[in-house]
Amino acid sequence: MTSQEMRDRVRARFPALALLPDRPRLDQLVDAAGLGLVYDEAARAFRSPTRAADTTGLASRQATRVVSEGVTLVAGGHLGHRLAESASSRSFLALGVDATRVDRAVEVLTSQYSAHVLDVTQVLIDAMRREASDVGLPWEAVRAADAASSGSREAVGLATLVLRAIPAVDAAIQIASTAAAEATRPVLLVETASLARYNHLATLTRWTDPTCRRSQALWLLVPQLLGNQDAVVDGRPLPLAAPGQFLRLDADWVDSRAHKSAVVEGVSQ
Repeated sequence: MTSQEMRDRVRARFPALALLPDRPRLDQLVDAAGLGLVYDEAARAFRSPTRAADTTGLASRQATRVVSEGVTLVAGGHLGHRLAESASSRSFLALGVDATRVDRAVEVLTSQYSAHVLDVTQVLIDAMRREASDVGLPWEAVRAADAASSGSREAVGLATLVLRAIPAVDAAIQIASTAAAEATRPVLLVETASLARYNHLATLTRWTDPTCRRSQALWLLVPQLLGNQDAVVDGRPLPLAAPGQFLRLDADWVDSRAHKSAVVEGVSQ
């Protein structure tokens, strides 16, 4: 594998991380990672340190290692590994969960990954109430405008009110992210359908950007409905920077982790 291929693979697998350096610093990282590869100057690529007979000139594979069934690197298997990795690297992930298991998933993510829940719709509504109060607009009038036809005076006024309240969402995410030591408490965004309803999902673009400086990992829960699959909220796609930013938490994983949490809690009591 050439150094560029290695850098490209890591970039594709971990888009939130900075680019790997080139050689010779890359050699040190490969060695520190315990990959068992050496750089072959003649081939201009990394290879296994062992080779087959000179008659073939082909590198031999590493010796097979037998691993006991059920052994995992991180509790929770592959999904647990991805979440733990995201938490430590402070990356963004949209987490797809069956709509019937949203509450259970929140319990798992808060109890096992110390996630801090932020209700985006509540933040937006509170900000809209403040803005309406500042201009002397009755809240009942705002609620009525939500059902007004598109293009009407009421609908335009509501859109203006929402636009003025949207910065509060970004501010709430920032505050939640900096309220704890770095990489210790992922921020879990829930109830984000209001952003889709009012055409403001783009406000999350700053946080999905791989170059964004985050104090914590940012996870966004995406309920998976019959006609609303993948990284889609209320029929509108999330502004993801890469496909790898979407992770589906399957029902079995959520159920098994929830069961484990219940057992641990029962034992502690």
